[in-house]
Amino acid sequence: MKKSIIKRLWVSLVLVGLGLGTIYVLPTSSEIKATMLSTELPESLNGYLSVTKEVTGEELKILAQDTEFERRSYYNKDDVTYAAIDASIVFSGKDVNNSIHRPERCLVAQGFKIEKEDFIDIEITINGKQVSIPFKMLIYSIVPKEGTRLSYVQYYTFVGHEKIVSGHYERTIEDMKGRVFGGYNQQWAYTTFSSIITDELDPQKLRDTRVEAHSIEETRDSMDKFIKLLLPQMFD
Repeated sequence: MKKSIIKRLWVSLVLVGLGLGTIYVLPTSSEIKATMLSTELPESLNGYLSVTKEVTGEELKILAQDTEFERRSYYNKDDVTYAAIDASIVFSGKDVNNSIHRPERCLVAQGFKIEKEDFIDIEITINGKQVSIPFKMLIYSIVPKEGTRLSYVQYYTFVGHEKIVSGHYERTIEDMKGRVFGGYNQQWAYTTFSSIITDELDPQKLRDTRVEAHSIEETRDSMDKFIKLLLPQMFD
């Protein structure tokens, strides 16, 4: 998997380098084509209930003022042994570079250690058709002052006007192509899903003591099933 990641990064870097050479000839346009993704997360799904999660003041300080957010925590009411799954969508404004940031940079800056990263695909059904959605997967951890290691799994992807990409550089390339060949800017929906991995935790330290120990594989399987339920409802 590491070779695949390295190859994709090198290809992306070369293409970005070539694309940057055209930056001064990019056409300007006031038109912004909307993302394919709906601007609202559903309050409930088949088997899931949710609560709204607030966007912190620190996040708002570093992002462009016209950036929009949707963020909810979903709980499986039919299996309370699993921790909540956090779903978040950041909708870029006119200045996409100050609306969307790669999570790898933010996580490390906050003291997290990235244990593993990979590119994955999840098959979902939209209007009766099978669609493969690309995601970047991160496994990351932190050891807070009390000394109990906390580990998380996160998936993220970028949904544009016509394309869905899982890489920051791929998204940059699609932006350039839209402006060069289409004469438009596009809105991106930076979409993330994350959950805590509970097999290393003392259940008494969780907010919901009904949650039981689940491995990385079990946590990922739970997230995959949730995403297959949620995403088909999110495409306009």
